[in-house]
Amino acid sequence: MLTHKFSIYVPSTIDVNTTTDNTEKVRETLVFLSGLFGGATSTAASGAWVSPSAGLVVEDVTICYAFCTFFQMLKNRRTVKQFAARIREEMKQDAVSVEIDGKLMFV
Repeated sequence: MLTHKFSIYVPSTIDVNTTTDNTEKVRETLVFLSGLFGGATSTAASGAWVSPSAGLVVEDVTICYAFCTFFQMLKNRRTVKQFAARIREEMKQDAVSVEIDGKLMFV
């Protein structure tokens, strides 16, 4: 039974407030999660947050998620966070959201 869940929120901006097509980053994230857990799903969402450099930012995000076992969750927590940190750097974000079992962190 897959009782645990990882989610990575893929932004649609570069450098905080310049809109970009995130299709390739979403695909990359789905491939990454599928490789770890056997499959993944994405869903579109709208998010808002306050950037220290740009003020209120409202943007479309794509939430990519995968379910896994307890042991897969323990084994892959660090790997998922490292992947999200790479997305953050490549997309020049202040942070990227990672959700594990309903608990949100900013990487």
